[in-house]
Amino acid sequence: MADGFEERRFVFFKESERLLRKGAKGSAKRRLEDEFRKAAEEDASLFGFQCLEGPVSVFLHIHPPRKGQVPQLPPVAKAYLDALEGIAYRNDRQVEHLVVFQDALRHPLMSEDGEVPDGAEEDVGAAVFVEVEPIEDYTARYDSAYRSTLYRRGPTPWRQQFGVADWKKLHELRWQHKRSPQAANVELLRQMEERALRDGFLADIDRPGALPTVTEQIHRFLPLPKLHRFLRGRSGAMLLLPLRGQKPGSGDEWATVLDKALENFAQTRAGLPFRGFVALDIAVRGESLEGKDLDNLAHSILIPLEEKLCIRRGTVLGYRVYTAAGKPDGVQVRIIDHSKLLGLKATLHENELQPPLMDRLEAWGRSLEDEQA
Repeated sequence: MADGFEERRFVFFKESERLLRKGAKGSAKRRLEDEFRKAAEEDASLFGFQCLEGPVSVFLHIHPPRKGQVPQLPPVAKAYLDALEGIAYRNDRQVEHLVVFQDALRHPLMSEDGEVPDGAEEDVGAAVFVEVEPIEDYTARYDSAYRSTLYRRGPTPWRQQFGVADWKKLHELRWQHKRSPQAANVELLRQMEERALRDGFLADIDRPGALPTVTEQIHRFLPLPKLHRFLRGRSGAMLLLPLRGQKPGSGDEWATVLDKALENFAQTRAGLPFRGFVALDIAVRGESLEGKDLDNLAHSILIPLEEKLCIRRGTVLGYRVYTAAGKPDGVQVRIIDHSKLLGLKATLHENELQPPLMDRLEAWGRSLEDEQA
């Protein structure tokens, strides 16, 4: 990547006996916060990191303790966003892209019978991995990774995994069930319906900030965003909600609209409720939301969505919420397989370690310009 990216990125890992949690009280809470902030300040000082001033992207990978704490992502995320103020950024209202993800191996759904999943330690404490960077650095990495994997074979976050053979099998199962419901493999049909429903894919517009000039010009001639919305609305799990009002009392009205949208979705989609882990991709277009508003927005969607569309609370393993460019105005909520978020993170880092040729040439050109200046 371009020179200077590492100096503007804050990367931090902290272990503790418990996670921070918004709303918790007592001396133990203050001690955990003080320990976290002290360790974060020491790391920032050690690596010469300066507190960021403009819009930022934040990634939180939550590792809950093996025992004694049921994961609740929104209050945990809020606590860490508050604790990073004055260290990674001045105010958490600078956060315009937030990704929160939970370690699946430590999730209670993986050990309901009391046994420890393979690859997991029996009794471990909590931990959190933090990555904060300017929003323009994140979008540059996203755009570069998107371009480099556009024509690459194999799975990527920007490609559907439910292929032609899967659709053929699904149609056969539907036909068998229609002709003879008693003889059809109902459970296999339900599993494939769910796989198809959460097989969402990302696109060049699914990231924060203004789009590159080249991308905007391409969209003027090719209606790719409209095509994406059509495909997602037809076969994927997507809801398009109105923007949330800013006046007192408007939150209650918006919550009513959300409930009706979730109920309609549940009545018109096969494969529900979601039994496997899923993640939310929440894009806000047409309104400039800041920091806590984004996290509160994710919180207000996550809880009723799990109650109405998932087999139980805790099925949503992570979420990504951000302000985005493009149309239509509103809040686009997409339910995707949780592996997509992890895949996106891994792809961004892989592309950073092995940047494509054009990115290397651009970096080389910039270095020559700097030398001549």
